[in-house]
Amino acid sequence: GGQELTDDGYLNENWTHYLTVLHYTYGEKTGYQVIGTYTGNDGLWYNGCSYSGEEKYYLHDFYVDYAGLNEPKMYIPNLLNAATDGYGRANQCEARLISGDGSYYFYAPITAWACNPGTEFWYSRYDTGSYFNAKKLEQSLDEAKAEWESTGAKAEKTDAGWRFVTHEGMSNTIVTLFDAPDGTCYEVTTHWTFDGSTEENQWGWNRDRAVEGEAEVLRAMVRSFTVNWDADAAADPALDDSDFQADLQLASNGGAAWMFLYRDNAAITDRDMLNVTPTVRLDECSYALLHDKFTPADGARSLTLWLSNNDSSHLAFFEGTDIMLYQRDDAYYYKVSDYGDYATLYDAMLAWFNSAQSGTEPSDASSATTTNAVSRDSLIKAADSYVDLGGYLWYTAGGKFYRWHEGGSVETIDTLPIDSLTDSPVRATLSIKGSRVALNYHIGGATMGTYVTELYNPDGEQYVKIDGYESIAFDNHGNIVKTLQFPPAQNNLSISYDSGKTWTSIGDADYFYGSVTEDGSSISYFPGALEIRDGYVYTTAVYDIDHQKTSDPLVTHSVRVNLKTGAQEILD
Repeated sequence: GGQELTDDGYLNENWTHYLTVLHYTYGEKTGYQVIGTYTGNDGLWYNGCSYSGEEKYYLHDFYVDYAGLNEPKMYIPNLLNAATDGYGRANQCEARLISGDGSYYFYAPITAWACNPGTEFWYSRYDTGSYFNAKKLEQSLDEAKAEWESTGAKAEKTDAGWRFVTHEGMSNTIVTLFDAPDGTCYEVTTHWTFDGSTEENQWGWNRDRAVEGEAEVLRAMVRSFTVNWDADAAADPALDDSDFQADLQLASNGGAAWMFLYRDNAAITDRDMLNVTPTVRLDECSYALLHDKFTPADGARSLTLWLSNNDSSHLAFFEGTDIMLYQRDDAYYYKVSDYGDYATLYDAMLAWFNSAQSGTEPSDASSATTTNAVSRDSLIKAADSYVDLGGYLWYTAGGKFYRWHEGGSVETIDTLPIDSLTDSPVRATLSIKGSRVALNYHIGGATMGTYVTELYNPDGEQYVKIDGYESIAFDNHGNIVKTLQFPPAQNNLSISYDSGKTWTSIGDADYFYGSVTEDGSSISYFPGALEIRDGYVYTTAVYDIDHQKTSDPLVTHSVRVNLKTGAQEILD
């Protein structure tokens, strides 16, 4: 709706995020750089998927189409190609590229499925027991095939290897082997189980019909699994990246901006590195990608280097190791060599760090201690989100929640949770709610995920943590008002008088608190903002959204609800 096909694309009357892109050629390599963005509602829209601000991925997919490249897209609009979902409907399943260590890739749905961190074990968020698991075997395809055949399983030839149906019927397990370079192979296992249930919940959901749809998803994930036979690309996915090379050159040629010294992810001190002569030229070192997961030792220090031309990429170095982290959208760990006459790469970087402190020759590693104060500007530069309250700067950075005051050291308040969909810390924002700091984030998929708000007192102690809501509001008297999360339903407004320990429904039970639009048989539901003032919560509400009592068109009203009595008043 609201779109008109033209000679050049689709005319979109809604607000759209536009990109201005520079495409350039460097030797035999080509690349691009995002040089500007803005939002507007007066131009052409590329007919692709929604990318939630991931401009680099959006641009990648656009360019694959534009240049006719034979490359996998980061997002695809329909993994299933019209397979049904068990209810007789076409199952439109948007999926994203999962590329592991670069030696393989496959597509996984962006909602309703989650992944165990550090693995390729994907499971249904509906707790049906359905799962997909991919792992590399340190044996050849023929050896793995023989091992499965020794269990009595029958091998079926596929284009890329072999397939074994180990269980079929109510419980189904299928193992697919994929040939890989260097005499190895990949084993992909899918499983789903029916229980014969015919019961439906109040929204018409039935477990076995849902499992039928999940089985189609699992089959499609296996079909998309592809082994990358390009040994160079599999070994070093970032070394050919122009951003990576440019950042190494920038760091080595006067473009280093700030370096932070950390212990256990808490900043100890920092240095202004601009125009400080480096002790090691990172653009002349040798790099080997680490395929195994790297975890710094407990209590070990690390150094993080930020560059002068952007806030999106940084380098990190770890005490006692030759390991370097390069992060710009994706994160890669490298074992580095050819860095000069130092015991480790970390020692070389620490010498550079200390030379910035003294302005002379590098000093001993013990010169930086926890008594050194950091600067407000440097913390804000590294922060993902920040607010000021009670004389403290509160901020998030690197998956942690911190606070700091002038002349003091950084205090770690909490560690942000890991979102299983992205296998990385949640993207949190900070705001002020009354006299407290609010940490807000969403975790999980669009449908099965949840919004979370954590409130912190000025002393840094957590006051309350609330999740499972659509909209929420607080006052300074311990009252919290929220609307319930998906699915949309009437009587969805409730209040807690004891800071979230217990909840009581308020308002009119025949109203849905939020707003709706109705177009024939189609109804769209939207959350309503909540505002507490003068003993009331102000919001919007709609009567009888399921048309159980009236067939009249749905109308969104402005209302207020008394916090003490729960009585509703219509204001329009």
